[in-house]
Amino acid sequence: MGVTEQLAAVPILDHFPPEQLALLAQATSLVRFPGGATVIKEGDASLDAYVVHRGRMLIKRETSYGTFELARLSEGDLFGETSFVDQAPRSGDAVTEHAVVVFLLDQAALGPLAQQ
Repeated sequence: MGVTEQLAAVPILDHFPPEQLALLAQATSLVRFPGGATVIKEGDASLDAYVVHRGRMLIKRETSYGTFELARLSEGDLFGETSFVDQAPRSGDAVTEHAVVVFLLDQAALGPLAQQ
């Protein structure tokens, strides 16, 4: 199954028409991370967004009181979208709980495609 078909199976994207999914697939790649890997680090300037394809993620933030868990994500969940949209530094860490496969939505590649 190709990336376009896999994206069509993601609930937050299943309303996209096939033409839009094909464009989105051009700016999307599947990336694997081992358990315990930091995908996003708080304060980073990266702008990509992600959708969990397989596995689970933990979104957390360090505070003066310790680590605060913001969310636990699983298949189909979107993360990193805030920086993707507002282009501000990352507001928390995204860490894999176990080995994870994510769709990486490349912000730089999506800009020109959005014009289409």
